[in-house]
Amino acid sequence: MNNIDLTIAAGIGDNLIIRIFFDAVKEKYNEIRISHNKKVIEFWRDNNPTYKTFLDKLGNTLFTEAPYVFDYEDHTIWDLSSVLPTMEILPSVSNLSNILCAGNSLNLNEEYIVITTKIRGISKPLFFGVAAPFWKILKNLSQKYKIVILGEREIENSKENIYNRSTIFNIYDQIIANISSDRLIDLSVPALGITTPEWAKFQQDFLIMKEAKFVIAFGFGGNFWMALSVANVISYRDGIEPISDAIENAGFKTAFLTKNWLKFTQKLESYL
Repeated sequence: MNNIDLTIAAGIGDNLIIRIFFDAVKEKYNEIRISHNKKVIEFWRDNNPTYKTFLDKLGNTLFTEAPYVFDYEDHTIWDLSSVLPTMEILPSVSNLSNILCAGNSLNLNEEYIVITTKIRGISKPLFFGVAAPFWKILKNLSQKYKIVILGEREIENSKENIYNRSTIFNIYDQIIANISSDRLIDLSVPALGITTPEWAKFQQDFLIMKEAKFVIAFGFGGNFWMALSVANVISYRDGIEPISDAIENAGFKTAFLTKNWLKFTQKLESYL
């Protein structure tokens, strides 16, 4: 049996990625010890104490069940996009709902779909250039399912969001404009990016995702990895992103992930 120690970046997605991938091979390890990269927190989050507390809760939630150990030491720093694909791990399912979900069910007496507001990793002109058919399909889906909105109404100008402004954007206004208000349940929050997620709301969102018919989450940001951790997710993505490639190539049982816009829209239409 082997031990492995690693320090990872401090995003929501980074933490979920490690758990999703290593769950597929955890029986090979006596101990998987994980910490957050202090320099990343300092540079991107200005050592925000509220965010550090949030990260501590996330780390302790994900990495306390053996063989995982969460600590605060400085281990070998992992660039997940370069290291994980070389390990040839093929995760097939990793339902973390038992540790991530909390709160109250919506109890709508009808099925619902979740759509998340933030898009990361897709060119904004590309998305809006092809989006018209999607809004039509979503409007049709709303006649059969309630549409629940999760995520932020405003993406704040954090360092990370400014740096990636060409591929990070928000579709909250478009959701509101295209779906009748009587078919919407708006559970969005005012803003995120500089503002730290509230932990109880974070866990509540996991529960809402888990109980949805499916979750629509574009790109490969934290919202996609949240959905993948607990729910059925349908996602369109763009470009080269090795970790998402691995999920798509593995045939992840609860995920439909594609770079083909037509296949994406056809998958959605299959629920009509």
